[in-house]
Amino acid sequence: FWLGVMESLRPFDVPFTWWGFIYGFLVFELAVWLLHWASHKVRLLWCIHATHHTSETINIGVATSNFFMEQAYLTFFKSLICTLLGVTPPIVLTILIIDGVWVRFSHISEDTLPDGRLGFLNWFLITPSRHRVHHARNPLYLDQNFSNTLSFWDWVFGRLQREDKAETFQYGITRPVNHASFIDFYMGEWITLWHDIRKAPGLKNKLLYLIMPPGWTHTGESKLAGAIRK
Repeated sequence: FWLGVMESLRPFDVPFTWWGFIYGFLVFELAVWLLHWASHKVRLLWCIHATHHTSETINIGVATSNFFMEQAYLTFFKSLICTLLGVTPPIVLTILIIDGVWVRFSHISEDTLPDGRLGFLNWFLITPSRHRVHHARNPLYLDQNFSNTLSFWDWVFGRLQREDKAETFQYGITRPVNHASFIDFYMGEWITLWHDIRKAPGLKNKLLYLIMPPGWTHTGESKLAGAIRK
């Protein structure tokens, strides 16, 4: 739908050739990376994205665990970025099929595939091992490996983290979650944000809680992922 609506915005058309497909894939992955990074760095967007990270296990079912609003805005912005950079709908739709299959595979459980590194593929793909890193709350692994399929943009932006076999994965988010409560599992980050906004002094601090990264506080006590990693 969005690709059709935005058709007139495309400044040039990239042909569906081998190089056009590679270009389109890199553009699509750039859009994915930027939006995924923003979802971890803007508190309001994190509240939408956090449902996907709340589970303390990882399996293919987690790949479809999302807050209802998330795909709506992601689809809009991915379509916009691809359109403005000349990627045509046939290329995007082909990539979506590949991306959709691989994203689900990358969530495969450790019980099913204990070694998710997949040999030499781990050098350039987001393997299950790479994506397990992304879902882990270990300080070493926080906010790493934002790509979906190719690890290229993680490498470019300095966010590529390999699995350390000495570091056992601890999945989930950094706050305690009551997994017996659907409300806490699905809406807990919204509730936490509301409490932070309500307690914050002044309009400026209240607005900052919406746009600053998760872990930012108006008191100066840093709970940011970077501080935790250090």
